[in-house]
Formats: sequence, structure tokens, C-alpha cells
Amino acid sequence: MGKFLFVILSVLVVLVGCGTDEEDTQSENEDTTSEEEVQADEEESKEESQEVTSSDQVKSEIEYGGMSEEDTLEDITFENGEINAVIRLAEDDLLSTDDSAMTRYSQSSDHLLQFDGWDVLTIEYVDIGEASFSRDQAESNESGGEFFPTSQIEKQIQGN
Repeated sequence: MGKFLFVILSVLVVLVGCGTDEEDTQSENEDTTSEEEVQADEEESKEESQEVTSSDQVKSEIEYGGMSEEDTLEDITFENGEINAVIRLAEDDLLSTDDSAMTRYSQSSDHLLQFDGWDVLTIEYVDIGEASFSRDQAESNESGGEFFPTSQIEKQIQGN
């Protein structure tokens, strides 16, 4: 009887061990597949370029990508590929007005550079300064993202 019980337990241990390996392998395959699918989706999204086509869309994208809830978009136009915006920044306890404007322009432009359909982005920050860049002035980082150099934004905001 002891040998019979030993054999039964041995068989159960082997079966449980084999079942676990198969489940782990299957789970790893599913993880790999989903990672591959995510990467393929990301690449496909990059290939399908988004395009701004109207003042309303530009307004929405600037409000989303480069303004705080307390900032006020006083004016916006989008004509012949040129975006012109006038923004009144809310007071910021942490940043100077120049730093706040530089940060907001950087955020807005970084976001808008993901879209085609525009050539020039000009934003005037009321009582602070203005920055204006054409799309071809954008630089690329190591991961392929486009941006305008902060030092150049700063010069324009400060009027240098």
C-alpha cells in the first residue's frame, strides 16, 4: 500500500509540474504577442499622421497640450498653415512669468509637432512676450520626437 501511495503521489507531482510549465510558457507567449501587437499598433499610428484642419481643432489642441485650466485663450487663428494665438497666463507661484511662458510654448509646440497641416506657430503671451517658430526649425531627439530648443524659445519670449 505504501508503494502504491508513493507512485500515485509521484505521478501527481510530475503532472502538476508539467502543467505549470505549459501554463507559464503559454502565458509568456501571450505576453510576447501582446507586446508585439502594441509595438505594431504604435508604429502604425506613427505612419498615420494626424493633421490639423481647422481653427477649432487648433484651439482644442493648444488648450489640451499647452495651457493650464486657469490660462485664458484670448484669440486664435489658423490660416494658410499659420497658427496665431494670444494667451493670458494665470499667475504661477512656482515659475516666473518668462519661465511660465517658455514652458507653455514648449508644451504647446511639442504637442502640435505631432500633427501635420501647419507651418508656423506664433503664440503671444499677454504682457510677457511672444515666440514664433516655423516647423522646419524643429529639432529631433534620440527617440524621434520633435521639439523647438528651449534656449531659442527663451530668447524670443524675452525679446533678445
